[in-house]
Amino acid sequence: MVVKNIKKSKGVSNCVFIDIENIKYILINMNDRIELYDLELKFIKNIEFGKFISNINICLIDNKEYLIIITIEGEYMIRESKFIINGENDMDMEVMTGSLNNGKNLHMTGSLNNVKKSYEIF
Repeated sequence: MVVKNIKKSKGVSNCVFIDIENIKYILINMNDRIELYDLELKFIKNIEFGKFISNINICLIDNKEYLIIITIEGEYMIRESKFIINGENDMDMEVMTGSLNNGKNLHMTGSLNNVKKSYEIF
């Protein structure tokens, strides 16, 4: 396995590996945008939300992979993971929003696949 180093002038909050249509990618949270790379660390594209991002994470809902985006303002969004490749902007895929429930659990509500749902993510 080859290990590479990406040098960035800004701080990186976190990164996650994501599987989109059976191809693995790396998402790097650069606070003001998310950068998408392939596994050989070839840059693919920037994804901008117009808000500063505190954290990104992956979760499974109904056996589908979703990206959780948490902004520094405390907003929580769930996007279908394939929007990273297919979407022109952050509103192209179905979305859920949420808030912290009693400061412990992330309570997500919204519409996924045209069905109103609610989830507790621990």
